[in-house]
Amino acid sequence: MVSKPTDKAAWNELLHFAPVILAKPKRGGVNRNLSNIINRRVASWTSDIQPTVQAHHRPENTRSANKSTEDRKLAAAVTKELEAGYFKAAIRIICSSDTPALVNQETLKALQSKDPAPATDRRTPCDPDGNPRFEPLQVTKEDVQKAPCSFPAGYSGGPDGLTPRHITNLLTGATDDVLHHALVDFVNMLLSSACDNDINAVIFRGRVIALSKKDGGIRPTSAGYTLRHLAAKCAKNHVIKRRSEALQPQQLGVGVPGGAEAAVHASRRLVGNLPVDHIIVKLDFSNAFNCIRRDVILDAVAAKTPEIYRLIYSSYSCEPVLVFGNHQILSREGAQQGDPLGPLEFCEAIQPLLLSLQSSVKIGFMDDLTLSGDLDTVE
Repeated sequence: MVSKPTDKAAWNELLHFAPVILAKPKRGGVNRNLSNIINRRVASWTSDIQPTVQAHHRPENTRSANKSTEDRKLAAAVTKELEAGYFKAAIRIICSSDTPALVNQETLKALQSKDPAPATDRRTPCDPDGNPRFEPLQVTKEDVQKAPCSFPAGYSGGPDGLTPRHITNLLTGATDDVLHHALVDFVNMLLSSACDNDINAVIFRGRVIALSKKDGGIRPTSAGYTLRHLAAKCAKNHVIKRRSEALQPQQLGVGVPGGAEAAVHASRRLVGNLPVDHIIVKLDFSNAFNCIRRDVILDAVAAKTPEIYRLIYSSYSCEPVLVFGNHQILSREGAQQGDPLGPLEFCEAIQPLLLSLQSSVKIGFMDDLTLSGDLDTVE
C-alpha cells in the first residue's frame, strides 16, 4: 500500500486485518487458547481467497437476564473496559447520565439533523498538489512510537476494531523493526495526501454511537480508523505546542493542561469581584463542531500550519461516511467528530471571532465562551 497508495485491494486487506485476525473470541471453554486461535486465523488468511470476518463476542452477564436492557448494556460496557484494564473509562461510563440510544429511524433522523449540508457559498479549498508551500510533515520512528500512548484510555477503535493497544502490543512483541518502519511509511503517506478521493472517503469514515441525553436530545460520538488517527496524532503532536501558545489567552481548549479548571476558577473569581454595571455571559454554540465551515477550517490551517494541510485537505475534499448500525450518514460539514485534530481545527476557525470581540474578558474553552464587561459592549 505504501508503494501503491491507490491499490484498493491492498486497502481492503489492511482494513480486514483486525476483524479477521484480532476479533475477540467467545469467552470460556477448556480448549480456549488465544495463541492457537490467532494462529489458526492467520493460517486461514493465507489459504482463503476471502478471509472470514470473525463474530465479535461481547461480554455477557447471564445473571442480569431479569434486568432492563439499559442495565445489561451498561454492565457489558463496564465489563469490557475492566477486562482491558481501563478502570478510568469504566468509572466514567458508570457516572455518566447518558445512555445508548436505540438504533432506529427516530435516532437516525436526529443524527442526520446534526450533520448539515455545506454552506451554499462555500469557497473551493486550495489544492495542495504542486504547491511547495504545503510541503508535508514527515514523521520519524520515535513520533509513531509515541502516538498510540496518547489515545484516550479505553479507545475502542473504529469500524475495523483495531485499537491503539493492538498497535502497541504488536510493536512491543515484535522481534524486528519491519512493522514499525511500515507504520512510519504509512503515516507519512497519509500526511502526503497520496490517496484518491474514493479511498479517502473510506479511510476517513467513522463509526457513530448515539447517546440519549437526559433532556431528551441525542449526543453523537464517532470513532474512526485507528491507523488514520495515528497520522492525525502525529500531526497534532508536531504543531500543538506552537499553536496552543498562539491561541492563548483567549482560547484554553487546545493543548492547555488544566485549561477547563483555569477557566472555571477565573470565572468564579470574576463573579465575586464584578464591577458595577458589568455582566457575565456564558455562550455555548448549538451543534458547534458539526456546523463550523470546512472552508474556514482549511483557510486557517493553510495559514497557520501548512505542513499538515495535506492531511486535513484529504479528509475534507471528500464526503466521508458515518456508519450508524446499518445506516450511513454523509459527513459534509464541520470538524470531524473523534478526529484528534478536530478541537484544534475548530479553535483555529473561531479564533478570529474571539479576537474581534471588544469585551474586557473573553475566555474560550473550544465552543464554550465566557464574556464579561459593561452591558453595552457585551451585548
